[in-house]
Amino acid sequence: MKSYIMAMLLIVLFQFSSCTTMMIVGSKQNTYGSTVELIESGASTRIEYKSHKQLLIELNSKAKNEMWSNEKLLNEESNIPPGGYILVHISGPTIGSANTKYWKYVVQDIEGNEIFRESGDNDIPEYTSSQYGTTWWNIDIIYLPNQMTNQFKVYVIDSLSEKRSGFIIYPDQ
Repeated sequence: MKSYIMAMLLIVLFQFSSCTTMMIVGSKQNTYGSTVELIESGASTRIEYKSHKQLLIELNSKAKNEMWSNEKLLNEESNIPPGGYILVHISGPTIGSANTKYWKYVVQDIEGNEIFRESGDNDIPEYTSSQYGTTWWNIDIIYLPNQMTNQFKVYVIDSLSEKRSGFIIYPDQ
């Protein structure tokens, strides 16, 4: 009986650790020079943000290392989205639950006015398997067409399970 309980506990812990929404509402994480705060937790997702400024820093570093010409650097700079981009990490228990065609993304200013809306494309997810089960996962990228200098909100909506998660992004902070 004790070994059965330990096995069940391990399965539960694995399921929680494989879920990408381990953050608690109100918690913040800083990656790529910007801070992301979780404000609503429902969908199995997390996000990261790369600002236009951060993408320029990375591009200039690569250009210097690879000794690009000024023309090549200017050409590559013109391809950087003005608002940077959001990396959306999705996970789920089934292949469909992590297919990005069932996900929607809404970007709002801090007052809640919609700035941008996009739906994911059909993209078959990857998976990780172990003796405890299979977790399906995917990554989507949202290119932001407008410069984002002030904090803004992002909602990631799972249309299959009718759940969503919300985030506040603090660019370059």
